[in-house]
Amino acid sequence: MKDLVERATRVLDSNWLGHATRPGPHLYPHQWSWDSAFVAIGLAHIDPDRARIELSSLFRAQWRNGLLPQIVFNPEATTDYFPGADVWDTDRNPASPFEPRTSGIVQPPVHALAVLELHRRAPDAEWLRGLLPGLRAWHDYLYRERDHDRLVHIRHPWESGMDDSPAWDPALARIKLPRDSQPNYRRVDLTRVTEHERPTRADYDYYVHLVEVFKSADYDESKLRETCPFWVADPLFNAVLIASERALGELSAAAGDRDAAPPPERAQATAWAMEERLWSEAAGCFVAWDARAHEQLPARVAGGLAPLIAGVGDTDRLVEELEAPSFWPVDGWHPVPTADALSPAFERRRYWRGPVWANLNWLIWRGLREAGRDDRARALRERTLQLIDAAGLREYFDPTTGSGLGSDAFSWTAALSIDMAADAA
Repeated sequence: MKDLVERATRVLDSNWLGHATRPGPHLYPHQWSWDSAFVAIGLAHIDPDRARIELSSLFRAQWRNGLLPQIVFNPEATTDYFPGADVWDTDRNPASPFEPRTSGIVQPPVHALAVLELHRRAPDAEWLRGLLPGLRAWHDYLYRERDHDRLVHIRHPWESGMDDSPAWDPALARIKLPRDSQPNYRRVDLTRVTEHERPTRADYDYYVHLVEVFKSADYDESKLRETCPFWVADPLFNAVLIASERALGELSAAAGDRDAAPPPERAQATAWAMEERLWSEAAGCFVAWDARAHEQLPARVAGGLAPLIAGVGDTDRLVEELEAPSFWPVDGWHPVPTADALSPAFERRRYWRGPVWANLNWLIWRGLREAGRDDRARALRERTLQLIDAAGLREYFDPTTGSGLGSDAFSWTAALSIDMAADAA
Protein backbone atom coordinates (compact mmCIF):
# COMPACT_ATOMS: atom_id res chain seq x y z
CA MET A 1 0.00 0.00 0.00
CA LYS A 2 2.82 2.42 0.77
CA ASP A 3 4.30 2.02 -2.71
CA LEU A 4 0.88 2.47 -4.35
CA VAL A 5 0.19 5.63 -2.35
CA GLU A 6 3.59 7.03 -3.34
CA ARG A 7 2.89 6.32 -7.03
CA ALA A 8 -0.58 7.82 -6.73
CA THR A 9 0.83 10.95 -5.10
CA ARG A 10 3.29 11.37 -7.97
CA VAL A 11 0.42 11.13 -10.47
CA LEU A 12 -1.54 13.85 -8.67
CA ASP A 13 1.56 16.03 -8.54
CA SER A 14 2.27 15.52 -12.24
CA ASN A 15 -1.30 16.47 -13.20
CA TRP A 16 -1.45 19.57 -10.97
CA LEU A 17 -2.06 22.75 -12.97
CA GLY A 18 -1.41 25.16 -10.12
CA HIS A 19 -5.09 25.69 -9.37
CA ALA A 20 -6.69 22.36 -10.29
CA THR A 21 -5.85 18.82 -11.35
CA ARG A 22 -6.30 17.63 -14.91
CA PRO A 23 -7.64 14.06 -15.17
CA GLY A 24 -4.78 12.83 -17.35
CA PRO A 25 -1.72 14.12 -19.18
CA HIS A 26 -2.73 13.43 -22.80
CA LEU A 27 -6.49 13.06 -23.22
CA TYR A 28 -7.79 15.53 -20.63
CA PRO A 29 -5.96 18.88 -20.33
CA HIS A 30 -8.71 20.79 -18.46
CA GLN A 31 -10.57 20.57 -15.13
CA TRP A 32 -13.56 18.24 -14.87
CA SER A 33 -16.27 18.61 -12.25
CA TRP A 34 -16.68 15.25 -10.56
CA ASP A 35 -13.02 14.43 -11.22
CA SER A 36 -12.08 17.37 -9.01
CA ALA A 37 -14.37 16.12 -6.26
CA PHE A 38 -12.77 12.67 -6.32
CA VAL A 39 -9.30 14.24 -6.45
CA ALA A 40 -10.13 16.32 -3.36
CA ILE A 41 -11.08 13.14 -1.49
CA GLY A 42 -7.60 11.74 -2.08
CA LEU A 43 -5.84 15.04 -1.41
CA ALA A 44 -7.64 15.30 1.93
CA HIS A 45 -5.23 12.62 3.16
CA ILE A 46 -1.99 14.11 1.86
CA ASP A 47 -2.50 17.82 1.11
CA PRO A 48 -5.74 19.34 2.47
CA ASP A 49 -4.77 22.86 1.41
CA ARG A 50 -4.48 21.73 -2.20
CA ALA A 51 -7.83 19.94 -1.91
CA ARG A 52 -9.41 23.25 -0.89
CA ILE A 53 -7.77 25.03 -3.83
CA GLU A 54 -9.07 22.29 -6.15
CA LEU A 55 -12.67 22.72 -5.06
CA SER A 56 -12.54 26.51 -4.82
CA SER A 57 -11.25 26.78 -8.39
CA LEU A 58 -14.13 24.65 -9.64
CA PHE A 59 -16.75 26.74 -7.87
CA ARG A 60 -15.24 29.96 -9.22
CA ALA A 61 -16.50 28.74 -12.61
CA GLN A 62 -20.06 28.22 -11.34
CA TRP A 63 -22.77 29.86 -13.42
CA ARG A 64 -24.91 32.57 -11.84
CA ASN A 65 -27.93 30.25 -11.95
CA GLY A 66 -26.06 27.68 -9.84
CA LEU A 67 -25.03 25.30 -12.65
CA LEU A 68 -21.66 23.73 -11.83
CA PRO A 69 -20.07 23.01 -15.23
CA GLN A 70 -18.75 19.68 -16.36
CA ILE A 71 -15.55 21.24 -17.76
CA VAL A 72 -13.62 24.35 -16.78
CA PHE A 73 -11.31 25.08 -19.69
CA ASN A 74 -7.65 25.72 -19.06
CA PRO A 75 -6.52 28.57 -21.36
CA GLU A 76 -2.91 27.45 -21.03
CA ALA A 77 -3.54 23.88 -22.20
CA THR A 78 -1.12 22.76 -24.89
CA THR A 79 -3.06 19.58 -25.71
CA ASP A 80 -6.05 19.67 -28.06
CA TYR A 81 -9.45 18.57 -26.80
CA PHE A 82 -12.83 18.15 -28.49
CA PRO A 83 -15.31 19.66 -27.87
CA GLY A 84 -13.47 22.76 -26.75
CA ALA A 85 -14.75 26.05 -25.42
CA ASP A 86 -15.52 27.45 -28.86
CA VAL A 87 -17.71 24.45 -29.68
CA TRP A 88 -19.73 24.89 -26.48
CA ASP A 89 -20.12 28.65 -27.02
CA THR A 90 -21.68 29.14 -23.59
CA ASP A 91 -21.35 32.92 -23.95
CA ARG A 92 -24.82 32.69 -25.50
CA ASN A 93 -26.22 32.54 -21.96
CA PRO A 94 -25.62 35.52 -19.66
CA ALA A 95 -25.53 33.24 -16.61
CA SER A 96 -22.29 31.66 -17.79
CA PRO A 97 -19.01 33.15 -16.55
CA PHE A 98 -17.04 35.34 -18.91
CA GLU A 99 -13.86 33.86 -17.48
CA PRO A 100 -13.02 31.01 -17.15
CA ARG A 101 -14.83 29.48 -20.09
CA THR A 102 -16.81 26.33 -19.43
CA SER A 103 -18.97 23.65 -20.99
CA GLY A 104 -22.74 23.97 -20.70
CA ILE A 105 -23.65 20.75 -18.92
CA VAL A 106 -23.06 19.19 -15.48
CA GLN A 107 -21.78 15.97 -13.91
CA PRO A 108 -22.92 13.95 -10.87
CA PRO A 109 -23.00 16.10 -7.70
CA VAL A 110 -20.43 14.32 -5.53
CA HIS A 111 -18.99 17.64 -4.34
CA ALA A 112 -20.69 17.88 -0.94
CA LEU A 113 -19.46 14.37 -0.17
CA ALA A 114 -15.92 15.47 -1.03
CA VAL A 115 -16.20 18.62 1.08
CA LEU A 116 -17.48 16.58 4.02
CA GLU A 117 -14.55 14.14 3.74
CA LEU A 118 -12.15 17.06 3.66
CA HIS A 119 -13.84 18.77 6.61
CA ARG A 120 -13.66 15.61 8.70
CA ARG A 121 -9.94 15.18 8.05
CA ALA A 122 -8.82 18.81 8.10
CA PRO A 123 -11.48 21.25 9.32
CA ASP A 124 -11.24 24.84 8.12
CA ALA A 125 -14.37 26.68 9.22
CA GLU A 126 -13.62 29.90 7.37
CA TRP A 127 -13.04 28.14 4.04
CA LEU A 128 -16.14 26.00 4.56
CA ARG A 129 -18.34 29.03 5.19
CA GLY A 130 -17.01 30.59 2.00
CA LEU A 131 -17.77 27.52 -0.15
CA LEU A 132 -21.18 26.63 1.26
CA PRO A 133 -23.19 29.25 -0.69
CA GLY A 134 -21.90 27.77 -3.95
CA LEU A 135 -22.68 24.23 -2.83
CA ARG A 136 -26.20 25.21 -1.85
CA ALA A 137 -26.73 27.07 -5.14
CA TRP A 138 -25.56 23.97 -7.01
CA HIS A 139 -28.10 21.72 -5.30
CA ASP A 140 -30.81 24.35 -5.61
CA TYR A 141 -30.13 24.56 -9.35
CA LEU A 142 -30.60 20.81 -9.75
CA TYR A 143 -33.88 20.78 -7.83
CA ARG A 144 -35.16 23.93 -9.51
CA GLU A 145 -34.14 23.30 -13.12
CA ARG A 146 -33.76 19.54 -13.43
CA ASP A 147 -36.42 18.17 -11.07
CA HIS A 148 -39.35 16.51 -12.82
CA ASP A 149 -41.81 14.55 -10.67
CA ARG A 150 -39.28 14.41 -7.80
CA LEU A 151 -36.44 12.95 -9.91
CA VAL A 152 -33.53 15.05 -11.14
CA HIS A 153 -32.91 14.59 -14.88
CA ILE A 154 -29.88 14.79 -17.12
CA ARG A 155 -30.00 16.15 -20.66
CA HIS A 156 -26.85 14.58 -22.11
CA PRO A 157 -25.17 11.18 -21.55
CA TRP A 158 -22.02 13.06 -20.53
CA GLU A 159 -23.91 14.45 -17.53
CA SER A 160 -24.19 10.95 -16.10
CA GLY A 161 -20.41 10.61 -16.04
CA MET A 162 -20.93 7.20 -17.68
CA ASP A 163 -20.77 8.63 -21.16
CA ASP A 164 -21.50 5.77 -23.54
CA SER A 165 -23.22 3.38 -21.15
CA PRO A 166 -25.62 0.89 -22.79
CA ALA A 167 -28.27 2.44 -20.54
CA TRP A 168 -28.60 5.38 -22.93
CA ASP A 169 -28.88 3.42 -26.19
CA PRO A 170 -32.70 3.39 -26.50
CA ALA A 171 -33.05 7.07 -25.57
CA LEU A 172 -30.42 8.11 -28.11
CA ALA A 173 -31.92 5.90 -30.81
CA ARG A 174 -35.20 7.82 -30.50
CA ILE A 175 -33.48 11.10 -31.34
CA LYS A 176 -33.87 12.13 -34.98
CA LEU A 177 -30.58 13.48 -36.26
CA PRO A 178 -30.86 16.13 -38.99
CA ARG A 179 -30.81 14.50 -42.42
CA ASP A 180 -29.58 17.56 -44.26
CA SER A 181 -26.24 17.82 -42.49
CA GLN A 182 -23.74 15.45 -40.93
CA PRO A 183 -21.92 16.88 -37.92
CA ASN A 184 -18.39 17.87 -38.93
CA TYR A 185 -15.83 17.38 -36.19
CA ARG A 186 -12.47 15.78 -35.46
CA ARG A 187 -12.18 13.58 -32.40
CA VAL A 188 -8.83 14.16 -30.76
CA ASP A 189 -9.28 11.18 -28.42
CA LEU A 190 -8.88 8.73 -31.32
CA THR A 191 -5.44 10.14 -32.06
CA ARG A 192 -4.24 9.01 -28.62
CA VAL A 193 -6.28 5.89 -27.75
CA THR A 194 -7.42 3.00 -29.92
CA GLU A 195 -10.97 3.37 -31.20
CA HIS A 196 -11.96 0.07 -29.54
CA GLU A 197 -11.59 1.77 -26.14
CA ARG A 198 -13.69 4.83 -26.97
CA PRO A 199 -17.32 5.64 -27.88
CA THR A 200 -18.31 4.92 -31.45
CA ARG A 201 -18.73 7.57 -34.15
CA ALA A 202 -22.48 6.91 -34.12
CA ASP A 203 -22.66 7.73 -30.42
CA TYR A 204 -20.57 10.86 -30.91
CA ASP A 205 -22.92 12.11 -33.59
CA TYR A 206 -25.70 12.12 -30.99
CA TYR A 207 -23.44 13.80 -28.43
CA VAL A 208 -22.50 16.61 -30.81
CA HIS A 209 -26.10 17.02 -31.96
CA LEU A 210 -27.24 17.53 -28.37
CA VAL A 211 -24.64 20.26 -27.88
CA GLU A 212 -26.10 21.99 -30.94
CA VAL A 213 -29.57 21.68 -29.39
CA PHE A 214 -28.32 23.44 -26.25
CA LYS A 215 -26.70 26.20 -28.26
CA SER A 216 -29.82 26.76 -30.36
CA ALA A 217 -31.73 27.29 -27.10
CA ASP A 218 -28.96 29.58 -25.76
CA TYR A 219 -28.72 27.18 -22.81
CA ASP A 220 -32.07 28.48 -21.58
CA GLU A 221 -33.27 26.08 -18.90
CA SER A 222 -36.99 26.59 -19.47
CA LYS A 223 -36.63 25.93 -23.21
CA LEU A 224 -34.51 22.84 -22.70
CA ARG A 225 -36.92 21.33 -20.18
CA GLU A 226 -39.50 21.41 -22.95
CA THR A 227 -37.45 20.66 -26.04
CA CYS A 228 -34.31 18.69 -25.19
CA PRO A 229 -34.82 15.23 -26.74
CA PHE A 230 -32.67 13.53 -24.09
CA TRP A 231 -34.32 13.94 -20.65
CA VAL A 232 -33.42 11.01 -18.43
CA ALA A 233 -33.46 10.24 -14.70
CA ASP A 234 -30.26 8.35 -13.92
CA PRO A 235 -30.14 6.26 -10.71
CA LEU A 236 -26.47 7.02 -10.02
CA PHE A 237 -26.96 10.77 -10.43
CA ASN A 238 -30.00 10.82 -8.16
CA ALA A 239 -28.43 8.55 -5.55
CA VAL A 240 -25.31 10.71 -5.37
CA LEU A 241 -27.51 13.79 -5.03
CA ILE A 242 -29.38 12.24 -2.10
CA ALA A 243 -26.13 11.36 -0.34
CA SER A 244 -24.74 14.82 -1.06
CA GLU A 245 -27.91 16.52 0.24
CA ARG A 246 -27.36 14.76 3.56
CA ALA A 247 -23.70 15.75 3.52
CA LEU A 248 -24.70 19.36 2.83
CA GLY A 249 -26.95 19.29 5.86
CA GLU A 250 -24.07 18.07 8.03
CA LEU A 251 -21.76 20.73 6.59
CA SER A 252 -24.30 23.47 7.26
CA ALA A 253 -24.52 22.36 10.87
CA ALA A 254 -20.72 22.27 11.13
CA ALA A 255 -20.59 25.85 9.86
CA GLY A 256 -23.16 26.92 12.45
CA ASP A 257 -25.84 27.63 9.87
CA ARG A 258 -28.47 24.94 10.34
CA ASP A 259 -31.16 27.22 8.94
CA ALA A 260 -29.46 27.13 5.53
CA ALA A 261 -29.36 23.33 5.37
CA PRO A 262 -31.40 21.74 2.57
CA PRO A 263 -34.85 20.62 3.67
CA PRO A 264 -34.64 16.89 4.54
CA GLU A 265 -37.88 16.18 2.70
CA ARG A 266 -36.21 17.13 -0.60
CA ALA A 267 -33.83 14.15 -0.57
CA GLN A 268 -36.50 11.89 0.89
CA ALA A 269 -38.88 12.70 -1.95
CA THR A 270 -36.16 11.81 -4.45
CA ALA A 271 -35.51 8.51 -2.65
CA TRP A 272 -39.21 7.59 -2.76
CA ALA A 273 -39.41 8.49 -6.45
CA MET A 274 -36.36 6.34 -7.17
CA GLU A 275 -37.94 3.34 -5.51
CA GLU A 276 -41.22 3.98 -7.29
CA ARG A 277 -39.97 4.57 -10.84
CA LEU A 278 -36.33 3.52 -11.13
CA TRP A 279 -36.44 0.14 -9.43
CA SER A 280 -36.76 -2.76 -11.88
CA GLU A 281 -37.77 -6.12 -10.46
CA ALA A 282 -36.83 -7.77 -13.74
CA ALA A 283 -33.34 -6.25 -13.71
CA GLY A 284 -32.82 -6.76 -9.98
CA CYS A 285 -31.38 -3.26 -9.70
CA PHE A 286 -32.21 0.36 -10.40
CA VAL A 287 -32.48 1.47 -14.03
CA ALA A 288 -32.81 4.82 -15.77
CA TRP A 289 -36.12 6.47 -16.71
CA ASP A 290 -36.68 8.09 -20.11
CA ALA A 291 -39.07 10.96 -19.42
CA ARG A 292 -39.62 11.61 -23.15
CA ALA A 293 -40.76 8.05 -23.83
CA HIS A 294 -42.33 7.61 -20.36
CA GLU A 295 -40.61 4.28 -19.79
CA GLN A 296 -37.70 2.63 -18.05
CA LEU A 297 -34.44 2.07 -19.88
CA PRO A 298 -33.89 -1.60 -19.06
CA ALA A 299 -30.11 -2.02 -19.37
CA ARG A 300 -28.45 -3.55 -16.32
CA VAL A 301 -25.40 -1.42 -15.56
CA ALA A 302 -23.29 -0.96 -12.44
CA GLY A 303 -24.74 2.50 -11.91
CA GLY A 304 -27.92 0.67 -10.93
CA LEU A 305 -26.11 -0.52 -7.80
CA ALA A 306 -24.90 2.97 -6.85
CA PRO A 307 -28.06 3.73 -4.77
CA LEU A 308 -26.29 1.75 -2.04
CA ILE A 309 -24.43 4.98 -1.25
CA ALA A 310 -27.74 6.70 -0.45
CA GLY A 311 -29.35 3.79 1.39
CA VAL A 312 -32.06 3.65 -1.25
CA GLY A 313 -33.74 0.38 -2.15
CA ASP A 314 -33.51 -3.14 -0.79
CA THR A 315 -29.89 -3.55 0.32
CA ASP A 316 -30.13 -7.34 0.31
CA ARG A 317 -31.30 -7.39 -3.31
CA LEU A 318 -28.63 -4.95 -4.44
CA VAL A 319 -25.85 -6.89 -2.70
CA GLU A 320 -27.22 -10.13 -4.13
CA GLU A 321 -27.04 -8.60 -7.61
CA LEU A 322 -23.53 -7.29 -6.99
CA GLU A 323 -22.39 -10.78 -5.98
CA ALA A 324 -23.92 -12.44 -9.06
CA PRO A 325 -21.76 -13.31 -12.13
CA SER A 326 -23.02 -10.27 -14.04
CA PHE A 327 -21.16 -7.85 -11.76
CA TRP A 328 -18.81 -10.01 -9.67
CA PRO A 329 -17.53 -12.34 -12.38
CA VAL A 330 -15.81 -15.61 -11.59
CA ASP A 331 -12.79 -17.29 -13.23
CA GLY A 332 -10.29 -14.53 -12.55
CA TRP A 333 -12.37 -11.58 -13.76
CA HIS A 334 -12.25 -8.30 -11.89
CA PRO A 335 -15.24 -6.55 -10.30
CA VAL A 336 -17.19 -4.37 -11.01
CA PRO A 337 -17.74 -4.30 -14.80
CA THR A 338 -19.76 -1.23 -15.71
CA ALA A 339 -22.26 -3.22 -17.78
CA ASP A 340 -23.78 -6.63 -17.17
CA ALA A 341 -20.98 -8.99 -18.19
CA LEU A 342 -23.53 -11.55 -19.43
CA SER A 343 -25.47 -9.15 -21.65
CA PRO A 344 -25.05 -8.69 -25.42
CA ALA A 345 -24.24 -5.01 -24.83
CA PHE A 346 -21.12 -5.86 -22.80
CA GLU A 347 -17.83 -4.75 -24.38
CA ARG A 348 -14.88 -5.42 -22.12
CA ARG A 349 -12.61 -2.66 -23.50
CA ARG A 350 -15.00 0.08 -24.63
CA TYR A 351 -15.21 2.97 -22.16
CA TRP A 352 -18.38 2.64 -20.01
CA ARG A 353 -19.74 -0.43 -21.78
CA GLY A 354 -17.86 -2.99 -19.68
CA PRO A 355 -14.53 -1.85 -18.21
CA VAL A 356 -13.93 -1.44 -14.49
CA TRP A 357 -13.65 2.15 -13.23
CA ALA A 358 -12.11 3.10 -9.87
CA ASN A 359 -14.68 5.80 -9.12
CA LEU A 360 -17.68 3.54 -9.62
CA ASN A 361 -16.05 0.85 -7.49
CA TRP A 362 -15.40 3.53 -4.87
CA LEU A 363 -19.06 4.61 -4.82
CA ILE A 364 -20.25 1.02 -4.45
CA TRP A 365 -17.59 0.32 -1.80
CA ARG A 366 -18.69 3.33 0.22
CA GLY A 367 -22.30 2.25 -0.17
CA LEU A 368 -21.48 -1.21 1.15
CA ARG A 369 -19.75 0.34 4.15
CA GLU A 370 -22.73 2.60 4.82
CA ALA A 371 -25.00 -0.46 4.66
CA GLY A 372 -22.85 -2.34 7.19
CA ARG A 373 -21.73 -4.93 4.63
CA ASP A 374 -18.16 -4.77 5.86
CA ASP A 375 -16.98 -8.12 4.47
CA ARG A 376 -18.15 -7.38 0.95
CA ALA A 377 -16.86 -3.80 1.19
CA ARG A 378 -13.46 -5.07 2.26
CA ALA A 379 -13.39 -7.58 -0.58
CA LEU A 380 -14.24 -4.92 -3.18
CA ARG A 381 -11.67 -2.51 -1.76
CA GLU A 382 -8.94 -5.16 -1.82
CA ARG A 383 -9.78 -6.38 -5.33
CA THR A 384 -9.82 -2.79 -6.62
CA LEU A 385 -6.47 -1.91 -5.07
CA GLN A 386 -4.91 -5.14 -6.34
CA LEU A 387 -6.14 -4.37 -9.85
CA ILE A 388 -4.76 -0.83 -9.78
CA ASP A 389 -1.47 -1.92 -8.21
CA ALA A 390 -0.91 -4.52 -10.95
CA ALA A 391 -2.16 -2.57 -13.99
CA GLY A 392 -1.12 0.94 -13.02
CA LEU A 393 -3.06 4.11 -12.30
CA ARG A 394 -5.07 3.93 -15.50
CA GLU A 395 -8.38 5.49 -16.51
CA TYR A 396 -10.24 2.16 -16.67
CA PHE A 397 -9.49 -1.57 -16.81
CA ASP A 398 -10.39 -4.66 -18.80
CA PRO A 399 -12.41 -6.78 -16.35
CA THR A 400 -11.35 -10.02 -18.05
CA THR A 401 -7.57 -9.50 -18.12
CA GLY A 402 -7.01 -6.65 -15.68
CA SER A 403 -5.06 -4.65 -18.26
CA GLY A 404 -5.15 -0.87 -18.02
CA LEU A 405 -7.03 1.12 -20.67
CA GLY A 406 -7.61 4.72 -21.69
CA SER A 407 -5.44 7.43 -20.21
CA ASP A 408 -2.35 6.65 -18.20
CA ALA A 409 -1.58 8.51 -14.95
CA PHE A 410 -5.28 9.09 -14.28
CA SER A 411 -6.00 11.42 -11.39
CA TRP A 412 -9.17 10.04 -9.82
CA THR A 413 -7.75 6.51 -9.92
CA ALA A 414 -4.76 7.86 -8.01
CA ALA A 415 -6.83 9.88 -5.54
CA LEU A 416 -9.31 7.13 -4.73
CA SER A 417 -6.47 4.62 -4.37
CA ILE A 418 -5.10 6.86 -1.63
CA ASP A 419 -8.50 6.95 0.09
CA MET A 420 -9.04 3.19 -0.13
CA ALA A 421 -5.47 2.47 0.97
CA ALA A 422 -5.99 4.68 4.04
CA ASP A 423 -9.05 2.61 4.91
CA ALA A 424 -6.99 -0.57 4.58
CA ALA A 425 -4.20 0.72 6.84
